Amino acid sequence: MSWICDGVPKNGKSYPEAQGKHQPMDNNDLNCIECGLPKESMDPPPAPPLPWRLSILVASGIALMGTGSFLLVTDQLRCDPGFERMAGQCVDPYRDDYLEAMEKAQLDDALNAQNLEELRAALGSLQDAIGQLTSIPESAPVFPEVVDQVGRLRNELQYIEVLVDEEQSTPGIFKSVGEAQNLQELQDATNRLKAIVQGLESIPDTAEIFPKAEERLTALAPKVKAVEDQLNQAQIAQDQLEAIESQATIAKEKTEKAKSIATLETVETEWKEILKQLDQVTDSRFVTDSVDARREEYNQELAKVQGRINDLVAASRPETPAPQPPATSEPPVYNDPPIYNDPPIYNDPPATTPPVGYECPGDPRCLF
Repeated sequence: MSWICDGVPKNGKSYPEAQGKHQPMDNNDLNCIECGLPKESMDPPPAPPLPWRLSILVASGIALMGTGSFLLVTDQLRCDPGFERMAGQCVDPYRDDYLEAMEKAQLDDALNAQNLEELRAALGSLQDAIGQLTSIPESAPVFPEVVDQVGRLRNELQYIEVLVDEEQSTPGIFKSVGEAQNLQELQDATNRLKAIVQGLESIPDTAEIFPKAEERLTALAPKVKAVEDQLNQAQIAQDQLEAIESQATIAKEKTEKAKSIATLETVETEWKEILKQLDQVTDSRFVTDSVDARREEYNQELAKVQGRINDLVAASRPETPAPQPPATSEPPVYNDPPIYNDPPIYNDPPATTPPVGYECPGDPRCLF
């Protein structure tokens, strides 16, 4: 038959070799496997013997009355205050309530919980156990043990509540990290995550639930680091962008004041350097839109400066006369047509004398 031992002898005897008080534990051997107490140490002390005078009176009554009946009113003298006589033994009437509550208070369910629902169930069981323990009155012999256990279990209850909070909060926090639209939203989510981690780290290694807290911290560590790295990267990018914007403000002032080509060329160099730095801003989704907007704005500023330089250069050159078309010779102009003399009029050909030796006419050598 099994019996329960909590390390505190109930029979009034001392056991120096025992290991001391511990959680209630079922045993099937003659000695407790946890502390070494014998089974008999858990039995309440036997009822005290009747006072000798009362014994003499009873004996005298028996002798005088033979088999007659007599009144015996000593039951209340047989048990210590708070104990009740049951089945011939003095027992604490709240002992069973205490043991039942301690059975509910076992933390194995919390330590082995695999999800939020199982963890909540373990938390509810522990709350019930504490409620049952606190219902035991101060007059109960077991009350000093109740006080010790309630204090310990309330601490464990707080630690389990930290675990429940972590289990139900972290999914939402990581979702907020992924949906953050700006650096402030990311910072808020990171702060909430750090608070969860600090709560887990506050659970002492002496707590029974500590292994579960250590398990959760180990699982969270790489995820927390990734979020912190993302925040640091975003913060660096934001700082870089703000520094560039400050330089751009100064460059705009110089642009407005510049009057000469040399001054404008200096400002032009500064704008080019600003755009170069803008391309080197740490990659972060929280500043991408801002970087793109600034790049467009600063390119426009650079174009304005370059346009002013071109205008001043053009204005400084001397004017060159427009090229003339090449000269061409004009044809002579005739106002009146030329006057020509009338050709001579010959009425009759002049008389000629035929050359000698020609027989004219008839000789082909003759002209006439």
